[in-house]
Amino acid sequence: MANEILENLTEEENLPQALADDVETEARRDLICEAADEMKARGIVVLDVRGLTTLADFFVMCSGTSTTHIQSIAEGVRERLRERAGLRAKPEGDAASCWIILDYGDVILHIFDEETREFYDLERLWADAKSSSYVAPLGNAHGGANGGANQQDASDSDDRFRQSTVRQRI
Repeated sequence: MANEILENLTEEENLPQALADDVETEARRDLICEAADEMKARGIVVLDVRGLTTLADFFVMCSGTSTTHIQSIAEGVRERLRERAGLRAKPEGDAASCWIILDYGDVILHIFDEETREFYDLERLWADAKSSSYVAPLGNAHGGANGGANQQDASDSDDRFRQSTVRQRI
């Protein structure tokens, strides 16, 4: 579905540029989430940081179960985005550090092990951002790594994200 959005952007020449950029950014976010889910990443969360920083529009965070899994998620996401959309990431870190960052410009993917993710707690650090949990679409081959019981029909890209409860700052 996200691939179709990216392909259709070239056909939609009547869209104002700002709207086209937003659609492209959201399609990129969706592709990253889909690819991470296909690699069985856990706890995929999207922070909408538009208006809070100039670093990116979205931070996507997920976890792997081991250094091998973290590396596999990173390699799988890079490969899928290169194949599906011709996108290349600027990687930072490595699996041995338990944190890999893939920078796709307006969407940055953070892949952690659970302990490192809890320690740095970017979700709390960016508590002012709108936070959503990614929910794999029905029919996903492995049933979604985010607990298949939480799946819902995802006919629209926004249906794949559930609003997280508002967290209070400590």
